[in-house]
Amino acid sequence: MKKTIFVKTTFDGIHKWKNAPSVAWHLRYPHRHRFYVELEVEVKTNDREIEFYFLKDWLDKVLKGMFKDRSCEQMCEYILDKVRQRFGGEMYVKVEVSEDNQNGARLYYDGKRRS
Repeated sequence: MKKTIFVKTTFDGIHKWKNAPSVAWHLRYPHRHRFYVELEVEVKTNDREIEFYFLKDWLDKVLKGMFKDRSCEQMCEYILDKVRQRFGGEMYVKVEVSEDNQNGARLYYDGKRRS
């Protein structure tokens, strides 16, 4: 059995995709999105060694320093790296980032150490 907690948050950002294909040329220019983020982390006990109120506050702080024309996939990787730095790397983590709560990316990390 695996226990997890999750938090959700949003932020507004402007980004661009400089290498967008010609069929999506408009994405090469700065455009605004509301980004939706969900972070899920593994906990071991019913007393939660990570309190979700604190996790959400921490995530909001991480997001303030993150945005630099990143794709949803890159944002997921950035958030995962910060989770591993803060809480260690041996836990299951799922990160989801979407544009306007419609299209996005998910990253799943199984918590196993990589060599």
